[in-house]
Amino acid sequence: MPDLPARLSGERRLTEQHCAEPPGDAAGSTPYSGGTGPSEPWRLNPTAQWHWRDWGADSVVIEVRSGDTHLLDPLSAAVMACIESGACCRDELLAMLRADLDVDAMPEFSQTLETILEKLFRLGWIEPKPGAA
Repeated sequence: MPDLPARLSGERRLTEQHCAEPPGDAAGSTPYSGGTGPSEPWRLNPTAQWHWRDWGADSVVIEVRSGDTHLLDPLSAAVMACIESGACCRDELLAMLRADLDVDAMPEFSQTLETILEKLFRLGWIEPKPGAA
């Protein structure tokens, strides 16, 4: 799994909420519609801040704006780290994660990535890169 970049490291900042689904669309009024296309880029929301601690396979994250606490799995953390390091479109994310995790190209893995991207978007933690359309 990639090392977390500076913005997400140390008392790290950040991923997937396991406690409960977020109420409504935390990213605003824009609904998630399958995200961007396979080659259209995502970025971390520049207004979001996270405080994060790792405990082996799990991470606990406090999202500063809402004060919500989230339990993150390693794959969701890796997705955030990959986006932060520049792998921002779905195809790049799939390639980087498949290489790091040594998994074959399989539909289930692509669907899992899509689910993580949707949750991160609904939390307001990632957004489509402006001007990339």
